[in-house]
Amino acid sequence: MVAVAPSETRSHTILIAEDEVLVRIMVAEALRDAGYAVIEAIDADEAIRVLRTSADVKLLISDIRMPGSMDGVALARVVRAEHPGVKVLLVSGDLTGVCPTEHDGAFLKPYNVSRLLRAVENLLASGTA
Repeated sequence: MVAVAPSETRSHTILIAEDEVLVRIMVAEALRDAGYAVIEAIDADEAIRVLRTSADVKLLISDIRMPGSMDGVALARVVRAEHPGVKVLLVSGDLTGVCPTEHDGAFLKPYNVSRLLRAVENLLASGTA
């Protein structure tokens, strides 16, 4: 995992929507080690509940393929409509057909933690991943 000095602590809150428990834990731990506050959701429905009750979330990282009432792309559409200030980073093993206007960035699985952290940092700093 990537560690940061206390002076590098970031103030951004990131919401992770990922149904695979071990993947979610790994990503959340890496982000926390990098100084981010992290909220975890098991699916899109839980992510929406979090977003409706927390004004602090700056970035949603969502798997595209999740069980439940909607996938990550549909979740991204809801976030765009209801929470336009929240950036969206979609993640999948296959990004074919994902429309670039539905997200701020896309990340291909399997996760490379250092690449993910760079993408998150760039996205939060400049608006692109």
